[in-house]
Amino acid sequence: MVVALSRGAEGLSARILALEDNLEQSELLTGTTVDILNELEDQLGELARVTQPIYTRTRALTWARENIKKVQQRADEVLEHIDVSRKVEKRIRAGPSDNLDQFLAHVQQLNRAIDFLQNHQALKAAGTSVRHASDLRAEAIRQCEVKFRETLASGSVRLEFGSMASEALAFMNRTRDNRIERSVNRRAQQKVAPMQLQRLEVMEQSAQVQLTKLADIALSVTDAGHSCNIVKIYCDQRRSNLEQLLHASGVDPSVKDELHRLPWDALEKKIQGWIVFTHVVVRLIAAERKLAGSVFCEPYDDITFSEVAHNAVNGLVAYGNGIASVRRTPEKVFALLDMQEHLGSLQTVMEDMLRGTTCAPLLKEVQGLLVRLSHTAHTTFAEFEDAVTRNDTRHVVHDGTVHP
Repeated sequence: MVVALSRGAEGLSARILALEDNLEQSELLTGTTVDILNELEDQLGELARVTQPIYTRTRALTWARENIKKVQQRADEVLEHIDVSRKVEKRIRAGPSDNLDQFLAHVQQLNRAIDFLQNHQALKAAGTSVRHASDLRAEAIRQCEVKFRETLASGSVRLEFGSMASEALAFMNRTRDNRIERSVNRRAQQKVAPMQLQRLEVMEQSAQVQLTKLADIALSVTDAGHSCNIVKIYCDQRRSNLEQLLHASGVDPSVKDELHRLPWDALEKKIQGWIVFTHVVVRLIAAERKLAGSVFCEPYDDITFSEVAHNAVNGLVAYGNGIASVRRTPEKVFALLDMQEHLGSLQTVMEDMLRGTTCAPLLKEVQGLLVRLSHTAHTTFAEFEDAVTRNDTRHVVHDGTVHP
């Protein structure tokens, strides 16, 4: 047993000696590594000191190159805008007849060039270029206005009031029959669709190309800040067409004061004419609303439509007010109710057409007329009822005529 312990102690001593030897070797290697790292650090520091000027110079050259590139791009941009008027002048002088799209594209180029150069007035060449481009654009706008007027006139539908009145009367009769049918079938729980008048077109069916041209011209001109003339041209021409058409209706607001002197038979015809006139006007201004929206973007669509529809709606309201102000008689009650019924049936359509701030006064007048017709009919009927109560007739009325 003693021998075994002696051998174990000898083995442990040998291991301790080996471990000490390994530790000495590790310390030696660690010291060597530290020396190498210190030397490497010194070399890297020296390399950094050597390459610092090179890096600084390279960075300066890079910045200079980028600045030169930016200056060159800016110079090219300036020269391009300065040279636009010279490049497109020949095409602008030739007019838009041959190629409207290309002509309008050149107008847009002039717009961009003028806007750019006006923001760079410090450039010596900017002033001269802006004046030349502005003169050229003014010439282009004038040619656009001429083309716009010609295109608008050539695509307009030639309408006649007589045929439209006949269609309105036929529609009113069908609507009345349809209303009766719906009333009868309501009891039988059968559905009958309400009548709708076919949409009117004030531009030729084949004039979609003209509409596109009108819209493109209007957009280019308004983008150039010259909307006044193009809007005036449109409003004058469309309003003139509308007024010429409605002139044949016999509804003349300027003679509304003479309605007081008309006998009842003549006044009744005027009332029926006004009802037909109302249906025709609503159909026409619905078409004008659609046309204005097809040609102009906001807010010019509302502006042009209100200008075109203003006189027609005002005439309708003024004549209706003239009839409502005529001396109240028993016969007039049913005529007023008829007027109110037809105008009320068109109220939703008119509210949709006369939407927007610019049309608000027109809509207010229409609504005011509707209220006045209702009030006048109610008042007239009340007076008639009171007169019948206070003044009994000696004659018995058997045929349903108005009380004498």
